[in-house]
Amino acid sequence: MAENLNRAIGIVGRSVASKPQIPILGSILFRAVKDGLELTSTDLEMSFRVKEGAKVGEEGEVCLPAKVIGELAATIASGTVEIVVEKEVVSIRAGKVKAQISVVAGGEFPTVPVFKGKADLVFDSDGLVGSVSRVAQSAAKDDTRPVFTGILWVFEGKKVKLVATDGYRLGIEELEVERMGESELKKLVIPARSLMELVRVVDKEGREKVEVKIDEGKQQVLFRVGGVELVSRLLAGEFPPYGQILPSGHKTRVEFDREELLEGIKRAAIFARESANIVRLEMNDKGARVSANSSQVGSSETEVEAKVEGEDLIVAFNSRYLLDYLMGADADVIELKSEGSLKPGVFIEMGKKKSNFLQVIMPVRVQG
Repeated sequence: MAENLNRAIGIVGRSVASKPQIPILGSILFRAVKDGLELTSTDLEMSFRVKEGAKVGEEGEVCLPAKVIGELAATIASGTVEIVVEKEVVSIRAGKVKAQISVVAGGEFPTVPVFKGKADLVFDSDGLVGSVSRVAQSAAKDDTRPVFTGILWVFEGKKVKLVATDGYRLGIEELEVERMGESELKKLVIPARSLMELVRVVDKEGREKVEVKIDEGKQQVLFRVGGVELVSRLLAGEFPPYGQILPSGHKTRVEFDREELLEGIKRAAIFARESANIVRLEMNDKGARVSANSSQVGSSETEVEAKVEGEDLIVAFNSRYLLDYLMGADADVIELKSEGSLKPGVFIEMGKKKSNFLQVIMPVRVQG
């Protein structure tokens, strides 16, 4: 059906190389097998395979340009789609629509691993999606240091700890594993990009379970969500010793209403754009104040209710990091712990929707 074809192309299209090193990487591999149609794509870093039910007259495979077949399929809203290979041309027929697409030449399509056998790990999809979404915000966006663009997985018994950092902030969350195999693997680093693509797949597929298989020899990890498989390379390199960043104690502890603090930061961020996105938090026994100022734009100051324990604290943070954290949190109450104005700020979710996600944000040194 056209709907299923569009869905499959939409998924595999996420790992088609935008500027392929070789022509074949700009294509999607269509493989007709006994019990259906498989679509596969890869950019050599990440790969997708989607299997759809189909009536197959003759088994075979062919590569089609991803952009062309994707745009064509999007114009076919519904009904049965017939795909026929005739030498170097593929004919597409759907109702009154007839089109022909030239087959992509230029060598064999790269081999993409297949998820076979029992999974090494099985996760509840909601738990994995939530943890990955929160932790991935702290991963680096540029690949100056490739390992910083990944999420570290540390295996501890029946739990896995997810960790990400870009050098300015650190996200950590512990996640339950529903089923764990015999592997003695202690840790690995998976690109945050691959894991966020997995999140998109789970959201689209609506599946309850995510299966994981790890190939240490080939330095790859395979995920399976229903009829969708995602394959990602693992990142090499030593992940920074994040435990050294975590404070051992605190001199100030503050509880905020998340929504109220979020609104205050949003307001301050308007005036912080021209001053390196710096916002200042001042906390004492009377509450808290969120402020920002710019010589070119002006200033903003918001009083925020807060429960403050310990020493008074004045600390400055990058507003983007605070907004990323607060908008991704589910809790009603946020706790901040700090050892001082130039020490890392540790943010924890409290209240009814408390999670074990921990966000560490490095402060900014400011004058005055």
